[in-house]
Amino acid sequence: PCVKCFDVNQLSLKFERGLDSEVVKFRILSEDYSKLAFLQADRYVELHVKSGTYFRVRVPSFGRDLAYHSPSCELHVAGAGPEVYRLNLELGRFMSPLVTQSSSNNVCTFNPNHFLLAIGNQDGVVECWDPRSKVRAGSLHLSDSCYDFGSVSFKPAVTALEYDGPLTLGVGTSSGQVLLYDIRSTSPLIVKDHN
Repeated sequence: PCVKCFDVNQLSLKFERGLDSEVVKFRILSEDYSKLAFLQADRYVELHVKSGTYFRVRVPSFGRDLAYHSPSCELHVAGAGPEVYRLNLELGRFMSPLVTQSSSNNVCTFNPNHFLLAIGNQDGVVECWDPRSKVRAGSLHLSDSCYDFGSVSFKPAVTALEYDGPLTLGVGTSSGQVLLYDIRSTSPLIVKDHN
């Protein structure tokens, strides 16, 4: 596997790098291409700078998603287990993990306005965490909303999360539904069923 970075203004290749393992997810950590984080299939997080690979660390469990919290310089890794691991990039070590109420986490994302961390898990629950105090701010059970608006006969897993502004959260499920929430409410504003 390799990664290529292109400059579309100049229609040129900036760099190409070979990687040791397949990439599950990646995040750009800076405003330009100079700092990148790759979550790899072999349980490693690899950090790259302009010159190449800078740091490589093994994650305690297989990762499925990663999110970057820029004020604290922490990379959050959600994966196969109840823990969301916090890698502090300034200190170069893991901090105490956030422990969710699920057996497995699928996705995580930060709101760019107020930095509320949303974690979607296998049980159809979205948990929101405050990164300043490291406590759960609230949770949202999707099963009620999915049963009300569709023909779902099982508990759907959360497979996608995305914030749109400070108060709107989009949630995608394994049953093919997209739910749009105001984070202050437990009932969805809009439900779109793709089945």
